[in-house]
Amino acid sequence: MTFNSHAPSLALSDRIQAIHYLFDSDERLIYFLFHHKKTELRESPRTLLEEARAFSHGEFLLIQVAIDIWCDQGGAKLSDLFSVLDDDNIFRLLCAIVRLRGLIGIEEALQCCDW
Repeated sequence: MTFNSHAPSLALSDRIQAIHYLFDSDERLIYFLFHHKKTELRESPRTLLEEARAFSHGEFLLIQVAIDIWCDQGGAKLSDLFSVLDDDNIFRLLCAIVRLRGLIGIEEALQCCDW
């Protein structure tokens, strides 16, 4: 069973770019989440979330957000994000949201120029 994105309103390239930025290009997290030969999750969202429990709490939350970006099945809670993630991860999360929403001008205001 493959788990492609179920968010047709967002361009695939934008979702991939947002997740890559959210993960700060951490190949370990990217390889954990995605199939190595296809542009899809390597397992079901539920299985990935179960396996992700082995990561730190912060990394687990980033994986939840990435799955939410990909297919709306990560279950990330805003209260957890703001209480657990450090400033750098919050900043990357906000930049990923700005990118996904296509908010012209806001990205520059947040100084997210690394896209």
